[in-house]
Amino acid sequence: MTSVEGTNDFSIVSKLSAAAAGYFHDEYLGEFVERQKRRASLVNWGYYLRFKSLEATFEKFVKHFCEKEEQFQILSVGAGFDTTFFNVSRYGDNFKFYEVDLPSNVKRKSCLIQNSKKCCKVLKNPKFSTDGIVSEKFNLFACDLANQAEFKRKLSHLGFNFQLPTVILSECVITYMDESDSTNLINFLSNNLPHSAFLVYEQIRPHDGFGQFMVAHFLKVGSPIKGVTRYPGVNEQRDRYLSSGWERCSTLTLTDVFDSLSRTEQKRILEIEPFDEYEEFLLASSHYLVVCAANGICCNLHDSLLKSDTSKDFKTAKKVSVEVVELGNIFRFGHGVASYQNVAYVVGGFGIDKGNQKRLPQLMKVDFSLPVPAATCTTAPVFGRMYPGVAVDQDNGKIVVSGGRLSPSVGLEDILEIDCATGESSVSRWRLPGGMWRHASVVMGGYLVMVGGCGTQGDMSQVLALNLDTGVWLEHVELGDSVHSGSLVQWGE
Repeated sequence: MTSVEGTNDFSIVSKLSAAAAGYFHDEYLGEFVERQKRRASLVNWGYYLRFKSLEATFEKFVKHFCEKEEQFQILSVGAGFDTTFFNVSRYGDNFKFYEVDLPSNVKRKSCLIQNSKKCCKVLKNPKFSTDGIVSEKFNLFACDLANQAEFKRKLSHLGFNFQLPTVILSECVITYMDESDSTNLINFLSNNLPHSAFLVYEQIRPHDGFGQFMVAHFLKVGSPIKGVTRYPGVNEQRDRYLSSGWERCSTLTLTDVFDSLSRTEQKRILEIEPFDEYEEFLLASSHYLVVCAANGICCNLHDSLLKSDTSKDFKTAKKVSVEVVELGNIFRFGHGVASYQNVAYVVGGFGIDKGNQKRLPQLMKVDFSLPVPAATCTTAPVFGRMYPGVAVDQDNGKIVVSGGRLSPSVGLEDILEIDCATGESSVSRWRLPGGMWRHASVVMGGYLVMVGGCGTQGDMSQVLALNLDTGVWLEHVELGDSVHSGSLVQWGE
């Protein structure tokens, strides 16, 4: 088994992990996994969005042609242990499904299907061999996709009709091919299939920090992604297909897919398992996309699909002055920060301490009034928290720290006060009504005002106000929708 084929094994186990957790339904995945493993929630979210991205694109085409009740074809290139045929068979029987992959994957998949009663029930008159599977509706065979002449010959031998409408699927496949070979394949499919849709799932944005990590990871496991540096973004990807003869092309990043989910669906997946890695999740999802290319009669449906919005226009300031201050090793995320009289106060967060990744039990003060800004650090267990609210009490010269979390299932209810004159900290007598984090906070008129946030019961949609002198809470205000990870400032008196 090659390293590229090994990525198939990781993928199918990860898909099963997400499905078993309840993110989506696929009753066939277990037929292709010898030993089930539970992936981290961040991985489950990624594979859930991968599923939703193809549901919004590939499945739209399949359902469309099934409803027309006219003959069409589905071609899955580099299918691996993908269960697509078995899942889309419920939509209709007016199509033939062709899968092509590397010889080792074809041999292993054929054996697994043959030994699965559940899968065999879907096949009609199957014939199994070491070369694959031939049946009335489903054909599985091996071929080198870089050899388009052989590919066309094998398709024709299996009864593939190049004039029929064809929906083509490629999940993280052509990205592992040499760039010239993958471009030739894209041209071949466009030139030989006049009525087709090509849905391609792969990586983008290799040049930023996460992208460099992503590229290095696949190189380390022996499966380098080869076309991503030449086609690094959505515009380059779209131009690639249009210049290869496709009449239409659009893109859809996983971030776009997440943004399109209804509030009900977002709430549903948030309740599946503890999750509070939004920044990492959105960063990773911006590095994967679905390319949707179309020819002929598939163009009309293509134009109605969900797409990336590349026309967003943000107003920018004419001039912004920024000064970078070198302070040594202060790398962290998930911390709270506020400033008072030229001193920035950094509370908690997650980072590296003595070689270990952990919550940082630190209060860091960065003094910008010095000729050379410098940081001092106070360590105490009470500062070991992530995503707290941090606000400035200007009247009393204090920093007010509210809540935060120890883990996605353990929120904090305490309120800390830091005296800016002495640097001493104390735990307030008052407590929050429940553990909360990722809320925005500000002190105004003697009240600690907090907006939104997250709690163990989910996202929050309230505005809370606590009198810091008396401990009395004002009646809360409902926003109508939940909000978290924002910011809050006092404007005017």
